[in-house]
Amino acid sequence: MEKAYEKLAAFFNIIIMAGTGSFSLFAAKFATRGAFGPCLICRRENYFVVGGHGRARTEVLESMGLAGAFREARLPVSCYGGKGTVLFRMYPDGLHSLIDGFSKGFAEGANAISLTMLVLLVAWVTGGISGTRHLIQSVLGFGEVPVLFWAGLYVGFSAQVYWMLRRIGNFGLLPCILYPLPLLFFVLVFFRSLLLKVGLGKVSWKGRWVK
Repeated sequence: MEKAYEKLAAFFNIIIMAGTGSFSLFAAKFATRGAFGPCLICRRENYFVVGGHGRARTEVLESMGLAGAFREARLPVSCYGGKGTVLFRMYPDGLHSLIDGFSKGFAEGANAISLTMLVLLVAWVTGGISGTRHLIQSVLGFGEVPVLFWAGLYVGFSAQVYWMLRRIGNFGLLPCILYPLPLLFFVLVFFRSLLLKVGLGKVSWKGRWVK
């Protein structure tokens, strides 16, 4: 990432990593869901066995379609972080491109992850929002719990976000300290994605509407 707006993608990246089921303490209990579109590696013969990208021609997220095709063919699917080996910049074309990019597929991706992981992720995001709200209320004198308690939880959540983001990209400290901003951005774009998928049945990407 080179510009400040790119760091608004912090929670999308965390949730994408978590949603695969490959990076949790209980990874052995979760089947890997999906794959990372910017970097896919497979054996040539396996690619043609599953039908290649033709199997994903109707998918908005071709990486999800290919991963599903591999699982159907009983071929293993694995996800790795790749830090220090693979580097890429996702949305260099501006904030609008970033919003469209995540709107394009995030509701689709949420539909693909396991119910257990989805519940855990919703609880985690809700906790981050709720803790911030209680801290603000407490600072303004409306909360019954001491400010220090909520401030401690805020610092703890920030530290957790930093611990995760430093493994994913060059986010730095600011998105972690001010995590409510990228978290709010995530919630707004996620609901935009849901509206496009469920309400309109199509998404916009690079000037085209895709069903």
